[in-house]
Amino acid sequence: GKAGQAGAMAEAAALNALRRSRNFLMETALRKAPKKPVVPIKRWRVTRGDTVEIIADPKVSADAGKQGKVLRVDRKKNRVYVEGVAMRKKAIRPEPGKEGGMVPVEGAIHYSNVALVDPTTGQGSKVRYRKTEDGTAVRVSVRSGAIIPRSDESRIRKKPRPSEAAPGDTPSEVVTKETWAGLDAEVERAVRRRRLRRKLQLAQRQRAQGYSGFVPPPALNRAPFAKSEPDERA
Repeated sequence: GKAGQAGAMAEAAALNALRRSRNFLMETALRKAPKKPVVPIKRWRVTRGDTVEIIADPKVSADAGKQGKVLRVDRKKNRVYVEGVAMRKKAIRPEPGKEGGMVPVEGAIHYSNVALVDPTTGQGSKVRYRKTEDGTAVRVSVRSGAIIPRSDESRIRKKPRPSEAAPGDTPSEVVTKETWAGLDAEVERAVRRRRLRRKLQLAQRQRAQGYSGFVPPPALNRAPFAKSEPDERA
């Protein structure tokens, strides 16, 4: 009857509320879960100004296969920003002489999803380092063996080093001045005599203690504790 229908509806509502509460608890637990620390890459093969190709899975990224110029890199998070790739909208506040609103900007891409473009073939390729005759390390394409030169932008520092000395800085004349001229002949002979004297003293001490060229560790030098014998004169 009606009572049975009302009871079933109340039970279903309670069950739905329980499910919602469980989902809420799971979502909050996932939000509060600590994130895995990012391990920075030690040696980067991609720098600012390079031309790269997106090698991500087409099912995951719609920009797979595109090529673009690297605008900047984030070495702490292992991310790169490629021109015209992973576009998203960002809200910008209006400023004097500049309109605000939703502006399209490039998003971050993981370092492993890009590959340097081989200048010979025009395709993405793995890269290895090789030293030239003068000892300079250069990037070499695995696909064709061609050298991939560094861009001019990567050689320009975003934060230039200060050229003017601050009040507390050490003068360059003091820093570049050579103060070490080597040991004097007499001082060097005195140091050698001192070392030889220490070796002779150590050998005499070991001979007096009964050691014949073997120096046991400190743990073996300790004699076992012996019971004190009563004094005969007492």
